[in-house]
Amino acid sequence: MQKSSQCTIATSLCLLQIRSGTRDRLPLLNANHGDFRVHLEKFTRSQPTDLTMSEIYEKCLTLRCDMSDGPHRSLPMRPAWRGLAARADNSNHSREEIADALARAVRSDFRNEVSPSHISALRRIFDRDGNSLGMPEIALAQLRDAAPLASGSVFGQKLQEWATIAATEGRLSRDSFHEAVGNAAIESTHAGIRQTSEHYVRKSTDRRAMKVERRMRDAAAQLVSSTLGASLLAPTGARRSLRRAGLNDGVPIHA
Repeated sequence: MQKSSQCTIATSLCLLQIRSGTRDRLPLLNANHGDFRVHLEKFTRSQPTDLTMSEIYEKCLTLRCDMSDGPHRSLPMRPAWRGLAARADNSNHSREEIADALARAVRSDFRNEVSPSHISALRRIFDRDGNSLGMPEIALAQLRDAAPLASGSVFGQKLQEWATIAATEGRLSRDSFHEAVGNAAIESTHAGIRQTSEHYVRKSTDRRAMKVERRMRDAAAQLVSSTLGASLLAPTGARRSLRRAGLNDGVPIHA
């Protein structure tokens, strides 16, 4: 019998024993299941005795995934997002650890999806290079010229859209540029959270997907666009922790 199948059956038997009140005899596993057996023993003895059959099934699926590869390993996203999903999926990780993982995922997306040439072009526009009076019409024309630099990048296109909104409103300053970058990053982050949740629905259970999504959204809700954008644009040596710079520490993040 394959290892994963034997572990799943063993987990089911253990949880049925919980329901019947007989916890002393755990199913036999062979020597290759040492780590799983230790985890299973602790898990079994920590469960309440009034579980319903549907709750037993849910816990069997969750424990099997926890002790095997886990849905995060097959998540078709960058390693930083897989790391974030793994932390959000594991209740042992604190809200601060999830926030740190979110910061890495945001920075990874920015570095990989927004070209330096696009950033340079937008920075010149918001610094009013060739537009000393800050005329919105001139800035919008410059933005149209810069649009091809965002080609093929969803993040870059979102940034282009937020920059266009700021220019249309006549907000041409370095702070407005930071805010546009931060807004694009937050929008991209929420898209990544949706993709992660959809993956968990396919690979696991709705309840598990909801937990992962909630913990990730709780962290993302604390992002502040202006400070997040400034941190992403800062030179490497001058960058502060994204969690400290881009998150509002005054509002608690629920784990």
